[in-house]
Amino acid sequence: MTEKEKDFERIFKENYARLYHYALTFVDNGETCRDVVSDVFEMLWAEYETLLPDSRLAYLFTCVRNRCIDILRHRQVKGRYAAFYSLDLKNGILASDRDEEERLARVEKVIDRMPPQRRFVLEQCFFHKKTYKEVAAVLGITTDGVKKHITTALRNLRDEFPDK
Repeated sequence: MTEKEKDFERIFKENYARLYHYALTFVDNGETCRDVVSDVFEMLWAEYETLLPDSRLAYLFTCVRNRCIDILRHRQVKGRYAAFYSLDLKNGILASDRDEEERLARVEKVIDRMPPQRRFVLEQCFFHKKTYKEVAAVLGITTDGVKKHITTALRNLRDEFPDK
């Protein structure tokens, strides 16, 4: 076992539980917290040589906090869309098949106008239920790059429906 592997294993064993409980202060789902901590340790491994030894623990805690905040923001956005859709149904706006078909056609047009990579990211994440990490690996970009594509794609769609 190399020195890097030994040091990483020590950091992992000493801090996994602490980071898990830290994540739980933000996110109330144990499975999600385990995923966050695992992802952050994977990031640490990738960046290990570039980080100063004294800054690795701070890096871990900062990354866990940021990932948890991203998850909370994502939940908030999903909640807003769910509330909008619920209100839309309650008001009977979606009752007409013709209106729904028109909306779907508009959505398809917006998606067709997107650059190929953005369209691919949107389709993989929303239609095929792929994670940002999976899509990033396929395209050879970062998960932040995938997030930017999703953000821009959703902005394009919102711009098509400004009255909602």
